[in-house]
Order: sequence, then structure tokens, then C-alpha cells
Amino acid sequence: MEFNGTVLNGRKLLSESTNVNCAASETMNNSDFSHWHGVTLVINLYIPPILITVGVLFNVCIIFVMNSPTFKTISTSYFMITLAVNDAMSLCISLTAHWLHVNFPETIVRTQYSHIMCRFFDSYGWGNCDFAIILVAAMTADRSYAILYPLKCHTKRTPRRLKIEIALLVLVVVAKDVHFWFVSDIVPLGRDERLCEVPVLKLTSSYRYFYEDIWPWIHITFIGCCFVVIFVSNIVIIFSVKKSSRNKSIVNGRNSTIKEYPTGSKKYRKGSKNIRISPRSAQLRQIAVMLLCSSCVQLLLTFPFSVHIAIADKMVELTCNPNQQSINGFVFSATFYMLYSNKCVNFIIFTCSGTRFRRTWQNKLNQFICRRKFKSLQINHSTKNPISALSYPTVSSEILESTRL
Repeated sequence: MEFNGTVLNGRKLLSESTNVNCAASETMNNSDFSHWHGVTLVINLYIPPILITVGVLFNVCIIFVMNSPTFKTISTSYFMITLAVNDAMSLCISLTAHWLHVNFPETIVRTQYSHIMCRFFDSYGWGNCDFAIILVAAMTADRSYAILYPLKCHTKRTPRRLKIEIALLVLVVVAKDVHFWFVSDIVPLGRDERLCEVPVLKLTSSYRYFYEDIWPWIHITFIGCCFVVIFVSNIVIIFSVKKSSRNKSIVNGRNSTIKEYPTGSKKYRKGSKNIRISPRSAQLRQIAVMLLCSSCVQLLLTFPFSVHIAIADKMVELTCNPNQQSINGFVFSATFYMLYSNKCVNFIIFTCSGTRFRRTWQNKLNQFICRRKFKSLQINHSTKNPISALSYPTVSSEILESTRL
């Protein structure tokens, strides 16, 4: 819900921020307009429910896997769980409200207190996206720090410190986007591209100067710093992965030569120490690859929307030509849902890039299926044999008492 632009209502342009004479736009290509406008309507109707359903399910799966003993001891798991919760909340709150307004505008009740709703949606929408970006930057920085200083990371990256860091990141995002809580308002009737906006023409001169000239640079600096941290951390991760893979190949080569010696010889025992690979180092390498793939995909999915917004705001002719505006609406919807698809693909990325993540997920799934089958068999057995159903609790209680002793 954090975007700017104007759209069409039927064949008329609804814009209040420009005085450009659009009389020439009446001679438009109706077929092109209807085509692009129809495609945009289909995208707005069907894509958001798919993203919401799949995204919430995948993020819940990430939370379950990261809470497992395999990943719970790693500091990055706290950031991943927080990111999954943040993405699921964004899909349920921001994208759901956007989908309802775009397709069913009658569901939005307009009252004298509608501006309070919009102030929440704007501040939360901007803050949610900014928090996701800064959280990815914190995750990659945490992983690069763990690679450079593994001993310090094991002793200093405690759960308490990680929770404090996440709370500080929340405060930074709130301080950056809190101004939306004081100025956002609901859009006029007839506009369906968004629910809330900042009414620039109604702002005071001082706040308008801040919103148009100062805050964009604050946002650009924030995004730029986050991507610099992600870029530098990914370089460290890439070099560490290459180095670990090279060392692994050397160790495998030593392993093939060591096997030629007798088992009881000293040379074999001395070389066998080099064969041991720490399970924790392999686990950290898996996390590093997962984060590298996730940050690259996030850059690919979020960058087109930022570029489109920057270009569309500078092209004044889009506000005059309805045909161009219909194409702009299609491109906007495509890049906007690419932005939100970034909140759904982390589970797929982690499953494809992390062997331990995939195995842990398979174990969780098998446990769930086995429990369901066991419960169904137990219910069927109790219905067929009522005597055994009565005697079963006594046996289970005896077993529990023996285990306690």
C-alpha cells in the first residue's frame, strides 16, 4: 500500500495533482486500453489470494523448521523466524486490504474516522517493507560475522542480545516511517489503485518541504545502506563458501591417499584427524548459502518496483494519455506483486539451497503424517475393540509411572 500514482476510472483520468491539458488524449486506441486494462483486472483479482495463501503457509513452515533443534542453536535462526512472521503479517494485513479495495471497493466503509485506518495502513506498510530489508541486511551481516569470528560469535551472539538487536531495528524503522501516522488519508471516491495516500496539496508548507525534498533522500539513504551491507556481507559469504569447498576437496584427496595405509599405522591415525569435518561448520555453510540465495532473489524481486515508481513519477505524459496509463497500471501491478512474492519464496529458496533445511522439513512432515496415521489407527482400534479401549489408559498410565521412576 506504499506507492504513488494515478489510475483510470472507466476512460477518464482521475488526478488532482496536475494541471496538464489532456484534450489530445481523447483520440486513443480503445482496443489497446481495453486489453491492458482487462489484463490488469485479472491480475488484481487472482494473484493476491494465491500470494496470501501460499505465503502464509510457507512462512509458517519456515517457523517450524527454524524452531527445530537443528537450527535453533544458530543465531541467524532468530532473524529468519522474525522475517517469516513479518512477511506473514504483511500478506495478511497489507495485501489483503489492498486486494479488497481494488476488487471490492464497497467493502471499505468511509466515515469521518477513515483517516485513522489509512494512517495505520501507510505507516505499517512502509515500515513492514523497510523492516524486511533491514532484517535481511542484519542476517547477512550476522552470518559474515560468524564466518570471520566463529569463536566470538558462539560466545557473544546470545539469544538475549539477538532480541535486543531486533528490537533496535524495529525502533529504527518506526522512527523512519512514523510521520505517515500524522498525514495519511483515504483516497477520493473513484480511485481504485490504492486505498490511502499522503494528500500533498493539503499539507502545510513546512511538512510538504520535508515530504518532497527531505524524506525521499532519507529513504534512499536507508535502502542504499541496507543494500551495501547485503552486498559486502554476500562477498564475504561467497569467498567463505569457495574456501570451504576448496578445503573439502583437499581433505577428500587426502582421504583417498590415507586409505592406502594400514588401519593401525600411525600415518593413518595422524591423517584421520584432518578428515573430520565439524557438523557445525557444515551447518553454518548451509545457512550461508541459503542467505546468499535469499538476498539475491530479494534484490531481483524488489528492484523492478522501485525503478518503475521512480520512472513513472517523472513521466508526466502518463497522467494525460489513458492508453499509456493503462500500460502503466499493468506494469505497476506486475512489479507490485513481484515485490510481495518476495515474501513467499523464502521457503522454496531455503528448501532448494539448504540440504539440512530440506531434511529437517522432511522429518517434520514425516512426524506429522505418522502422528496422524497413529491417531487414526488408534481411533479405529478403539471403535472395533471397546474392551481394549478401556484397558489402554491403564497400560499407558503404568508406562508413564515406570518412566517417572
